[in-house]
Amino acid sequence: MDPGSGPCPWDGLEPANLRFCEEPLCGWVTEPANTWTNAGFVVVGVLLVALARRERGGAAGLLGPIAIATGLASTALHATSTLAGQLADQSAMFLESALFVTLDVRRSVGWRPPALVALYALLCLGSAAVLLAAPTLGIALFVAHVALFLALELRLFLRPRAATRYGPFVSAGGVFAASYLLWWLDRLGILCDPENHVLTAHGVWHLLGALSFYFWYRHFVQFEPAAGARSA
Repeated sequence: MDPGSGPCPWDGLEPANLRFCEEPLCGWVTEPANTWTNAGFVVVGVLLVALARRERGGAAGLLGPIAIATGLASTALHATSTLAGQLADQSAMFLESALFVTLDVRRSVGWRPPALVALYALLCLGSAAVLLAAPTLGIALFVAHVALFLALELRLFLRPRAATRYGPFVSAGGVFAASYLLWWLDRLGILCDPENHVLTAHGVWHLLGALSFYFWYRHFVQFEPAAGARSA
């Protein structure tokens, strides 16, 4: 930020401990490129809410509100570059990863809704509590959720009980893998222009991450008995 521009709007708050390529500006929106690209989550989230209502998407339909929450929380991080925004952003990420784990536990062991709600709350609130105590552990916690989800998916794949369409899973995984690669290329300064405030590698991570929500919805909605799911 330009030290000659006077006090910046968010100077009174603790800065985020995660830094990305885009150089923060002194203003109400500190990272314009990394902020506007969160609109993708909101757009996809709204579309998923409508789709889930039409298809009676059950628990898979929660991905719509979660996508919207992810976009708003990530906006809070990149607009302010504060630790509070970062904690909100990473807590929203737990909403998605914990849902994946919970839905796969339902498929794997057949838990009933009360137990599943308790598991989901434990994963989300427990991870958020750890994050508040140790703000540098956000990415590690998210990766732990993803590793548990993939282990459950592998177990289900090796023990098939009904026909499962894996096209949406492969599409979602491919899009997410590409976006996560861009996250690291931006984070490590490999694909980086600090003065680019239009579209960054991290911004593309947002847009691809938003797209992956659609494919994850398509993967999980096929396991909802009341859903009129269509092939992806």
